[in-house]
Amino acid sequence: MGAGWGVAECAGGGGSEGGACGEGGQEPGCGGGGEVESGAEGGQGGAGGAGEGSECEEAECCGGEEGAAVSCGVVGRFRHGSTANRAYFGRVKWRVDVRVVRVFARERQERIVAELRRDGRVEVSALAVLLGVSEDTVRRDLRALSEAGHLQKTHGGAVALDTGRMGWSARAEVAGGAKRAIAEAAAGLVRPGQVLLLDAGSTVLAFAEALRVRPVTVVTNSLDVAGVFDGDGSVALSVTGGRWDPVARYLVGSAAVGALGRYRADWAVLGACALDVEVGLTSVSEADADVKAAMAGAARRVAVLADSTKHGQVAPHFVLPPGGVDVLVTEDGGAGARWGEAGVEVVVA
Repeated sequence: MGAGWGVAECAGGGGSEGGACGEGGQEPGCGGGGEVESGAEGGQGGAGGAGEGSECEEAECCGGEEGAAVSCGVVGRFRHGSTANRAYFGRVKWRVDVRVVRVFARERQERIVAELRRDGRVEVSALAVLLGVSEDTVRRDLRALSEAGHLQKTHGGAVALDTGRMGWSARAEVAGGAKRAIAEAAAGLVRPGQVLLLDAGSTVLAFAEALRVRPVTVVTNSLDVAGVFDGDGSVALSVTGGRWDPVARYLVGSAAVGALGRYRADWAVLGACALDVEVGLTSVSEADADVKAAMAGAARRVAVLADSTKHGQVAPHFVLPPGGVDVLVTEDGGAGARWGEAGVEVVVA
């Protein structure tokens, strides 16, 4: 093997023991807690290099149960050139725990998200220097974050997504997997016979689709949410009325707020434009904020459904303080932990 490995760093996915890697050469795969075995003395090197004495800065590894690409960033370089090194590294087996290396990828991606929130944009070349990895590794991280709805990739970098100001249909396509997971987890909070106030967020729509508990009473300002329950005899359905916003696809205004004041519900289930552990729940729209606040005021408990793109964000219009959130349902374990420390019940999807 051309170079021994110090600490390997994998951006995701597991590999089979001794899986194929590199460009024009072979490097060990990243096994899920398995072993990575160096080649024979003077064996094939990494990333296009081969032979005794070669060294490997970073190898691009392929493999995994689903063939997912993983990035293995090498910390420390070991030459096989000397007799002593060959004797030591010649047939050494290295054990890589995929649980550890995935942590490195997650920490890297969290740093990228932090940079995005601070500056609004990032560049591949600058991130590679900042994080100490290759530009290919950064591009894979950006691709993963784009699929999770954190950013929009651009030539040479990425820009942050302002999901709160997107149209409804565009928001619905962001972080779809996370929203479905959150919806399934939130649906488990509901008990038969309860009264639910549901706002018009895309995650709340996913919640309505995931809800199997019957009978329930549903009051909503969303025609899309109402459509989920249309014709279901086990759901007592009411729509607030109000002024229809064709872009955001919800009913708002004094009529909607007034209608909500006539209810006493078990749950207000709210989506989030922006959620911050110090500021609370905020919205980009004053009309939306008024409806959300009215729902919260009419319910015994408030559940906020927020994927990772909403955390750490503050929008102009106030809805609820942090203490007004009874339950937070999110797929973001780190954000959930911070809210848990603030005394909020957290369900991690």
